[in-house]
Amino acid sequence: MSRNKFLATHGLWDKYKSEYQCWQDMLQRCNNPRNAAYKYYGGRGIYVCERWLSSFEAFMEDMGPRPNVMSLDRINNDGPYSPDNCRWSTINQQNRNHRGCVFIEYLGVKKTIVEWSEKTGINKKTLHARYANGWPIQEIFRQEMTRPSRARKDSQSGLLGVSKYRNKWKAQITIKTKVEYLGLYETAQLAHEAYMTARAELRTKNETS
Repeated sequence: MSRNKFLATHGLWDKYKSEYQCWQDMLQRCNNPRNAAYKYYGGRGIYVCERWLSSFEAFMEDMGPRPNVMSLDRINNDGPYSPDNCRWSTINQQNRNHRGCVFIEYLGVKKTIVEWSEKTGINKKTLHARYANGWPIQEIFRQEMTRPSRARKDSQSGLLGVSKYRNKWKAQITIKTKVEYLGLYETAQLAHEAYMTARAELRTKNETS
């Protein structure tokens, strides 16, 4: 429905103009190849359901008024714009649900790796490494490998695999007597997280070889 027809039929433009703009933006992203965002939506197969495609009224009936500071978000980022896959959400919620996010279902609950990291205290890089390497679900959430491993007493960082290098912290891991350099980091904790991730990947490799 065009803006003019919407105005003429309902006279509600001032009340629902933000919702109408969300609806129009959704259509443009999915259906207009000239739209700057098309390649991320219509260009990769994201579409608008038939019910919403030509009816703003149906969209409003299903979604309701837009809460303040919220915008239209798809629950499954690879799914369509449809009543069962859309919600009004905050910017933070949408950032968690971007296309690069990985979802893991554990104990009947489905969350992103970032959300599981916040809930369990396990570093997100460690969780991702375990998941990417095919660890069993119960092993992915095992806590023991996130506890800081202490280095020898004369270590400046006090963390295994971490040492001071000039004004940064160097992470490295020993694999079969060979020291592998993992990178330089601004803090000892970041370097330790890199070491823990590498150790998780090494353990997976050893268990599957």
